[in-house]
Amino acid sequence: MGTKSRFLVFAGAACGLVGGMAMGAMTSHAIGVVLCMIFGAAVGAAAGIVMHREDERAGTHTRHLDDVIGVTKGSLGTPTGSIPPGDLRRDPESALELQSWAREWLTPPPPATR
Repeated sequence: MGTKSRFLVFAGAACGLVGGMAMGAMTSHAIGVVLCMIFGAAVGAAAGIVMHREDERAGTHTRHLDDVIGVTKGSLGTPTGSIPPGDLRRDPESALELQSWAREWLTPPPPATR
């Protein structure tokens, strides 16, 4: 269990402890406070464990998507040959073609109307 997961479990348990103490103070005397603190700490620790697992799952999923898209490996999903090679400043015809393509495909769609 890493430092972040220990922190999440501790934070969950501490929040449950404080919540249980408040609930026990509102409902009954000393025994209710102690029982609610124990129950709150247990529920908070369970919530911390769930937060840790969800954080790990989301991180794994994000890393997988980054690999698939090409953020960490590859060229951001750009297939070979999609960007013309060469210096566009020297070939004005290719530059005009690329500009017209960019204008057509990179312009956002108009807002929807009813």
